[in-house]
Amino acid sequence: MSHPKHAAGPSAAPRSLPAKGFRKFASGAAAVALTLALGLVAIAGQPFAPQAAAASGQAPTCMPSSGTTWPGVLLENLPKFTDNNVTTYVGGDAILENGESEGLMVVEGDLTIRQNGGQGGRYDLGYVGSGSQSVPADGELWLAVGGSLSIPTTVVDNYLHLGREPSPAGKYMVKGNNPDAAKIAIGVQAPYNLTGTHADGFGAKITLASEAYASATTTGEFTSSGPGEWDPLVLTGNGASTLQVFTVPGSAFIGKRAINFVGIKEGSSIVINVTGASVTLPSMFAISFDGVLVQAGTAAWGILNQHLLWNFPTASAVTVGNSNDQFSGSLLVGTPSS
Repeated sequence: MSHPKHAAGPSAAPRSLPAKGFRKFASGAAAVALTLALGLVAIAGQPFAPQAAAASGQAPTCMPSSGTTWPGVLLENLPKFTDNNVTTYVGGDAILENGESEGLMVVEGDLTIRQNGGQGGRYDLGYVGSGSQSVPADGELWLAVGGSLSIPTTVVDNYLHLGREPSPAGKYMVKGNNPDAAKIAIGVQAPYNLTGTHADGFGAKITLASEAYASATTTGEFTSSGPGEWDPLVLTGNGASTLQVFTVPGSAFIGKRAINFVGIKEGSSIVINVTGASVTLPSMFAISFDGVLVQAGTAAWGILNQHLLWNFPTASAVTVGNSNDQFSGSLLVGTPSS
């Protein structure tokens, strides 16, 4: 079975693509049940790029590209790697109804957190209980909101955690109103100023990256193996390129819950350019390589999430599932008007 390995990626303003594929824009291994009033959107399987050395006593910086086995799902209270780059970026408003989101989140508009439809509960942001084991460093920026932050609830126990219990805490910035500040149980507020952070100018980087991937040469084709939802959509690569690129209409994913990759060279990264103005994907795919299922929570699953990118170059609306299932890979919606 072939798995993509850690690969280098596009620069901040990519017009041509490097041979080894891409870095992450933002957590495909995160549970999804969110509504995005889009603008520009990036949601990735892993944070964007390695950072400077972490402070003494903290986890090391983003996992090196070789010589290290990618960890499985985090089921403990100490991450193995730190990464301070953007993990989730929304150019408009965002509503989060899932239970947690890993890595630095940047929302240019208003952010509403209503876990379980506003019925209450703890929302973990930045650091999660079951994630990739690569999170922002202690005391770094974990959340930036360009509009207002709201945490509505119908019960008293709806609250936000930006850090590990009982400490340390992540930093957050809110430019607009923050009427529910008392519901942020863990987190340190800082004045809103993105200068010098990885969030500064991130929207322009997304647009350029989406354009570059959309114009990349297609290296494979897709077919359907049958009408059933678990009859996989088969994406067959050329067996040679280190960046495997597929162009698939959004309609091909309707009613599908499984994908089988064939002819993917060991060490390759994968880009799926999904076309269409309005696209709906299920919240979970069963993903296989040459018919062998990648099991969730394994090291192979972590590698997959690092190196699978879903690009929506023409979409004005993208919907990803409606449950707390795990979605594999990064989502990149680079249309400014979306």
